[in-house]
Amino acid sequence: ISDQNEYVIDIEQTKRDQLNKIKVRDLFRSKHSTIPKKFRGKAAYYLYIFHAIEYIFISLYIDWTVILRHPINFLKIITFLTISAVFLFIYGLIPSLREKEIKDIMKKWTIELSNQKIAAEDNNLRNEIKSGIIVLGQSEIDKNDDDDVRKLRKLKALLFLSSLVYVRNGQDISKIHDCVHEIKKNYKETSSLNKRKKILEHALDKLNEIIREANGDGERATEIGFEEVERLISIIINRNDEFIKNQVKNLELGDLEFTSVSELNTDDGGSFCGIFWSKEKNFIVVVFKGTTPSNIGEWMKNLMFQCVDARVHLLGQVHRGFYEYLFAESEADRDFP
Repeated sequence: ISDQNEYVIDIEQTKRDQLNKIKVRDLFRSKHSTIPKKFRGKAAYYLYIFHAIEYIFISLYIDWTVILRHPINFLKIITFLTISAVFLFIYGLIPSLREKEIKDIMKKWTIELSNQKIAAEDNNLRNEIKSGIIVLGQSEIDKNDDDDVRKLRKLKALLFLSSLVYVRNGQDISKIHDCVHEIKKNYKETSSLNKRKKILEHALDKLNEIIREANGDGERATEIGFEEVERLISIIINRNDEFIKNQVKNLELGDLEFTSVSELNTDDGGSFCGIFWSKEKNFIVVVFKGTTPSNIGEWMKNLMFQCVDARVHLLGQVHRGFYEYLFAESEADRDFP
């Protein structure tokens, strides 16, 4: 029995190692923006204005008589774009003027959410979530259970799981992206083995600094190479996943597990994809973290009322903001989910 348990543990560890490699590979495959993160909100605003003017110009170029044939509709479009541009300018100006206060508020909310004491101490909420988790894994419908009640319980559980992904510390992931971008950029500029070794040394120092800031203790590098970079990146990502795992543990939700899967097409620690699963209840839930409230650039993308052709992956068309975040574009100019 002991040998069987050790064999199962080895298999589970192998699977975790494989998943960690996939996560790291995902980071290196994604494109990284050349615009500094400090100026991305402003860049997104100017891009929004540019696209708005572009759409109006194309519409007039194709059929300028629309001004005469549909003057009211044309005036509505101009008015809407003007008002939205002014509103977004003011919206983007407030964070820059009150940056310190906003950061303090966000930090306070993050600490309160990560503790998860309120939900854990609320017995009614905990029982509702537990009953919803049970329903998620039911293959047979209980005749004594009302169908509407079952649906409501299931929706509450799904809503709770989707809210948990907002607790993860995106700042550490953003710093990982900076290290990955630096490695990729500097590696392309030199073929010298000594210089590449120094690049990896610098990256390892940065990754260790991230770990020290989060935990007060760094990881000693066993060697200088990509495998060591992968190991430290995996440690940071997995420790960030612990925020969510601890909440599940505090609520005593059985064997419910969580892991992040992909950072999607972001390099600022914003949107990402994760998976909740339960072997005992036999279900898997795929979750996506949406727009970060404080990320102006993401809001700008969401407000671009434009659809793109998504027939490669999905049927028909989808919103550009959704498509660009979900289906990243790799260095080989190949789309992948």
